[in-house]
Amino acid sequence: MERDADFAAYAAGRWTSLVRSAVLLGCSHADAEVLAQATLLKAWSSWGRGTACGRPGRLRLPDPGQHALHQPPAPVVG
Repeated sequence: MERDADFAAYAAGRWTSLVRSAVLLGCSHADAEVLAQATLLKAWSSWGRGTACGRPGRLRLPDPGQHALHQPPAPVVG
């Protein structure tokens, strides 16, 4: 249960920043909230590993180049 409370505090403290960042990158507010939820879900799946090493709130993030949202757009033809 402590893990849940720790993560809830972490997520609450970052929610606004995550949504704001997504909006500034061009997402609608609704899409920004979906992206923030997906980001926090990904963080939750690694939360135990990130806190087990004695460094709460420090998570190893995946390489952005491997994520579908970070792939360059297809070239425009014609």
